[in-house]
This record gives sequence, C-alpha cells and structure tokens, in this order.
Amino acid sequence: MAKSKLDWPALLDELPHGLVVLGPKQELRNENAACRQLTGYGIAEQGGIEGWFSALCPDPGHREKVINSWREHIWRTQLTRTFTLRTADQKPKEIEFRSSLLRDGGITLTLEDVTEARRTGDSLRHGKLKFRALFTHTRTGTVLVDRTGRIIDANPAFVSLCGIPLKELRLSTLASLLHPDEGAALAEAE
Repeated sequence: MAKSKLDWPALLDELPHGLVVLGPKQELRNENAACRQLTGYGIAEQGGIEGWFSALCPDPGHREKVINSWREHIWRTQLTRTFTLRTADQKPKEIEFRSSLLRDGGITLTLEDVTEARRTGDSLRHGKLKFRALFTHTRTGTVLVDRTGRIIDANPAFVSLCGIPLKELRLSTLASLLHPDEGAALAEAE
C-alpha cells in the first residue's frame, strides 16, 4: 500500500494565522497565504523581512522603531511583540508576532491580527476610567453592592455622609446601615 504524501505548503496555507519560516540569516523559507492576506504584501516580493516591514511602515520614524524591535525582540530573543502596520490597502492593523527558535538558528513566526481585540480592550479600559471618575467625583453618595447586599465600594461622598471608614463599610451590608423599616423596604424592592 503506497503512502500518500502530505502537501505541506497547501496545508500551511489553510492555517487561520500567518506562518513564516526564516533561516539563520533571515532568508525566507516559507510564508503561508494568511501572511500575505493579513498585510497585502508577501515577504518574498518585498525582498525579505526588513523590506516587508519597510513596505508596512511608510513613516520613516515608525519604520526604524519597528525594524529595531524586530531585530532585538523577535529575531534575537524570540519575544512576542505587536506592531501597528499599514497594510497594502493603507488600513492600520495591529499584528502580533510570536517567534520560536529553530535548531539551525532560524525561526518560525506566527502572525495574528489583534486589531479588534486591542480596540475592545482599549474601549473597556476607557469605560472603566470614565466610570471611576464619575463614581469618585459625584457629590451624591453612591454605593456598589454585590448580590448579597454586601458593600463592595463607596464613593467619597457616601463615606463622608455616613462617617464610617471605607474599610469598615466593606464589612457591612447596605441594609445594616439603614433604619430597619427602610432595610425591609429595600429588600422588598430588590
């Protein structure tokens, strides 16, 4: 029975992320279709990895930073880095590079578009900062409680109003700070 031979280049082209294999002198051994699709440029057609980065970084200052980081962080020390690159259609993308050293001194690179994940993370951080600023600076006493009614946090206006240090408030429930009738009404409203 004859063994079927795997078509490795076709198999690598099916991967959902970019894959690049470089030799010990940064010579291109392989790049899959996803690598070219992510950026719109092929490494081979740009004359190598640094030419490829040059095409993806039209601004000279940014280009220098990216190529220096490529040399120091990815090529020499195999760290993970994310670069903002401008694709062939001039859209900025955040591309994450992960590298692994090969026995012969070359490396494999996996490339992933993390633009949306970064934007989502940035939006969440900005939302938290806005909430924290509003919570902290509002003049109305505000308390955050968990599902059991235990106080998680209180803003400075509430701490000032009740005269109890925040550390002690966090050991209390909101209902325990209220008049018994108001506590019962609060529990009923929940």
